[in-house]
Amino acid sequence: GDANERFGKVPCLPAAQHPQLQELSDLLDHVQPLVTLLDYHIAENPYAYSQLVILSERYLVQHTETPDQVDKACRLILHPLLRSLAVSGHNATYYSMQVWQALRVLSFHTRFAIYETLQSGTKPLLVQHAEKMALQGARHEMKRLAKENTKQIGRNLSKYLHSNPNVVVTHVLNQIESFENIGT
Repeated sequence: GDANERFGKVPCLPAAQHPQLQELSDLLDHVQPLVTLLDYHIAENPYAYSQLVILSERYLVQHTETPDQVDKACRLILHPLLRSLAVSGHNATYYSMQVWQALRVLSFHTRFAIYETLQSGTKPLLVQHAEKMALQGARHEMKRLAKENTKQIGRNLSKYLHSNPNVVVTHVLNQIESFENIGT
C-alpha cells in the first residue's frame, strides 16, 4: 500500500527505452545526472556503488589522456563516491578497498588534489557528522594507546581509516607531532 502510493506516480520507462552504455567513453554522460542527484546517498545501494566504482576505474584507465578528462571524471564520479564512503560507516572495508584501488590509477599529484578538495570543500551535513564520529572514535582509541596494546588499537583505528582516512590520519599525525614536541 504505502510503497505503491509513493512510487505509483513515478513514470517507468520500458527496458528498451533505458539509455544503454554502448561505449565506456560515454560513462560520464550517462552516469552524471544520476550521480549528481544521489551524491553521497550512493552508498545506500552497495551493488550500484560497487558497479560505479568498477566502471570509474575502467574509465580512468582507458579515457584519461588529458588533464581535463581526469578532472571531469574526478568531479563527477570520484568525489560523490568518496563522500558516500565517508557516510557508509566504519564497516565499509570492501567498498573502501575498491575505491582506493580505483584511485591508484591516478597520478600522485591528482590523488592528493582530490584529497585536498574533499578536505577543504563544503560538505553535506551527513558527511560532516560521519567525519566527526570517525574523529571521535580515533580520539577515543588514541587515548587508550599504550605499548602493550598497539596492535589492537591499530586494528580499531583501521575501522575508522577505511571510511574517513583524511580525518583519522590527520588526527594521528597531530598526536605524534605533539608527542615529539614534548620530547624536545
